[in-house]
Amino acid sequence: MTRLFSAFAFALLLFVAAPALAQPVGTFDVQGIDDGGDPYTGTVTVTQTGQTYRVEWQVEDQTFRGVGIFAEGALSVGFTGEGVTGVAIYRLGPNGVWQGTWAFVDQDETHTENWTARTGAAPAQPPAGQAPAPAPSK
Repeated sequence: MTRLFSAFAFALLLFVAAPALAQPVGTFDVQGIDDGGDPYTGTVTVTQTGQTYRVEWQVEDQTFRGVGIFAEGALSVGFTGEGVTGVAIYRLGPNGVWQGTWAFVDQDETHTENWTARTGAAPAQPPAGQAPAPAPSK
């Protein structure tokens, strides 16, 4: 009986903690809608750098760079490039795609962007040396 309870408790812990462990680390294909309402595609590379994340987008001939903080299941990023500065936030959707909302400074609209892991890319990893964050409440 104790073994059965232990197995159940472990399975429950994995089920509850797994979404909190996933983090967008690696290279992703990007699809989004720009500030003019037009669709765009590109790539984004996310690298964990201690407690922060280096984020670099390549969208057509434009490059954007940012720094992110991962907390409570979301990656928040401040970014700059091509003469603009902005903020973004990404959460892992139920389909395994990182879904984001972003805005430029001095604009009053938000825009959407999705990150899809490239085929063969390493799976999302938990932060090095950190305990899993609790799953966000709904």
